[in-house]
Amino acid sequence: MVPSCATASCHSDVARKAGVNLYDRDAGYKSLVDRHFVYPNKPEISEVLFLLHAEGARRMPPDFPLPEDDIQLISNWIAAGAKND
Repeated sequence: MVPSCATASCHSDVARKAGVNLYDRDAGYKSLVDRHFVYPNKPEISEVLFLLHAEGARRMPPDFPLPEDDIQLISNWIAAGAKND
């Protein structure tokens, strides 16, 4: 299994850093949208993309950057309305 944001202990059910739990799909979606990390249809202002492109300790994940293809996938999902289905 390849680690992901939900399984690498950063946003899992165990750690819940920054109050964002991505372990559960519905709870993760709600926290991303309700806490304004994701603005559906608006990748240009979605905080999650700023965090994924950030430098140093502010970058998510902090230990290594996500591949640009993965970040683009997230950006495309947001641009398409960030549906939870």
